[in-house]
Amino acid sequence: MGVACARALAELQGRTLGEPELLGYALGWERVFHGNPSGVDHTLAAIGGVGLFSRSEGFRRVPTRGALRLCVGDSGERSSTREMVDGVARLRERRPEAIDRTVEAIGVVARNGALALQAGDAGGLGELMNLNQNLLASLLVSTERLEDLCASARGSGALGAKLTGAGGGGCVIALAPGREDQVLRGWTALGVEGRVVEVGR
Repeated sequence: MGVACARALAELQGRTLGEPELLGYALGWERVFHGNPSGVDHTLAAIGGVGLFSRSEGFRRVPTRGALRLCVGDSGERSSTREMVDGVARLRERRPEAIDRTVEAIGVVARNGALALQAGDAGGLGELMNLNQNLLASLLVSTERLEDLCASARGSGALGAKLTGAGGGGCVIALAPGREDQVLRGWTALGVEGRVVEVGR
């Protein structure tokens, strides 16, 4: 929404935003709603594709071997990104070393996931998604519903499944080459609407 509004307002003024300017406006929008966002959401909305993102280094595109097909299921739960980020911050105040190690591990998992994508290693990527979900759960951003959806996807043949976004609700993604229909049926049985999306083409 922030990226679309920034582009629309610029067009009304008869100008086109360069990438840095667009990202700056969209980040301002994100801060109003989410307080201290990671920056990944508006960056990918503006740039698209598949990539590796960090606050310090920004966005680096990751080449994929063809389109990456993912199942996406909406848990039906809603949460505030601001509240989830604040919750992790409060957890870090109580256990700084443990939380810092967990966040560092998530970064390692993401970088290894980029390598798996480049190599076309679906099995390795799935294992990393499962590991990432466990790390996110240890930060208390998962929910029983999200865990059920991940477990259902794996039980239906997914190589990996994890929450996406800030947590506390929202969506789950699952990597299930050739088993997407089974994953969606499993989610339907849990009252969740799912779909298959392709990224990286």
